[in-house]
Amino acid sequence: MNTPAPTDQISPFAIDELFFSRTDQKGIIRSGNDVFVRVSRWDEADLVGAPHNVIRHPDMPRAVFRLLWDTLGAGQPIAAYVKNMARDGAYYWVMAAVVPWGDGYLSVRMKPTGPLFGAVRAVYADIRALEQELESAGTPRKEVIDRSLAALLAALHDAGFPTYRDFMRAALPSEIRAREEALVTMGDDGEDDALAETSLFLGRMFDGVGRYEEMHGSLASGLTAVERFAEDIRLGALNAMLAAAHLEGQAGTLSTIADLMGNAARDVAEDAAHLAEVSAPALERLHDLAFRMSLAKMQVDMARFFELEIAAARGEGAIAASRTDDLRDLVAWVARETGDIMRVRGELDERNRAVRADVLRLIGRLEVLSALDVAGRIEIASIPGAGNIAALFDSVRAQLGDASDRLTGLLGAMVGCDPAITTAAVVTAAERAVVEAEALIAV
Repeated sequence: MNTPAPTDQISPFAIDELFFSRTDQKGIIRSGNDVFVRVSRWDEADLVGAPHNVIRHPDMPRAVFRLLWDTLGAGQPIAAYVKNMARDGAYYWVMAAVVPWGDGYLSVRMKPTGPLFGAVRAVYADIRALEQELESAGTPRKEVIDRSLAALLAALHDAGFPTYRDFMRAALPSEIRAREEALVTMGDDGEDDALAETSLFLGRMFDGVGRYEEMHGSLASGLTAVERFAEDIRLGALNAMLAAAHLEGQAGTLSTIADLMGNAARDVAEDAAHLAEVSAPALERLHDLAFRMSLAKMQVDMARFFELEIAAARGEGAIAASRTDDLRDLVAWVARETGDIMRVRGELDERNRAVRADVLRLIGRLEVLSALDVAGRIEIASIPGAGNIAALFDSVRAQLGDASDRLTGLLGAMVGCDPAITTAAVVTAAERAVVEAEALIAV
């Protein structure tokens, strides 16, 4: 195959279109759908049996493909922004989600419109320029990729993503959300079938996991503030005890209250630290689940789109066996993955309930502090010359209010998953999708 010269022309496709290709472990194309053929502008007969890099654009950093193959080689899925080149040199950007698939790989692509896309293009341009500079200097290929990969990871780290895994766990969900918003604007409700129902369930769960992620992120910052506040109260209580000791026996009760406040503040700090420790792994699991749900949502929507392609082609003649095999495998993958996702979601629901109980206990600790604050103020009012201690209690009251508001707000955000989305309902819909796909294939 001759490599075309790149042009500044775009090979377009719509945001509601999805396309896929299957390859063997060496990246040799086995099959794809009609949109892939159309957008790549190759004849299908030329694509099948060709290396997948036949559509690689020279603007793409080699480092990205190192990441892709290393991740797939470890048996893990990966998502990446990719600039491809059509047969005539035109280009098209995709968000590609690639998963190990039997003895090869499946790549599903969609149009990128999310908030990270623009920044990624700029980073890619910088990394590719570095690679070209190194190549021009005669640097060995492996060293070129090693150095450009390090530069890519450093750029992502500077953007707030410690690893590429962290980046893709943010990028793919953001692209799914952007696509869903665009489809709603277009008024695309899809077909009323089992795949559509499965997609709807996954979409609603995906939204719920997004809320969980936001809640746990807020919890982390809120707990940090509570720990600082508790330490301030502990020190304030110590100062109050020292000040009370100078009131010549008139403030024994006040000294006791200050001591109790110091102990209560210590309990608050310990509980906040414990909650922060146990909630961090939960947030990691939520990021993983959001990524898996994004993959599943992309796959189920791909299967729906592919069913429509096959149904439309059915009227024009026989359907190639590879197409029906692809549909059967896509739908079967969706059924397996949704069942596993529901299991993970159940585990996270249990963990979320435990976190909620910990937050309630922490709120109870703050209520104890609040009661001691009231008792301290009453005692201060009866002691002449205790004004300086009153100022310490004023600080406690202000911080107590802020901490209570934070935790109460978090508690309100910790709603459970939609009770209508049961494991049985989701698994049943996915299993019906398998039956419906087989019925379409058998026509």
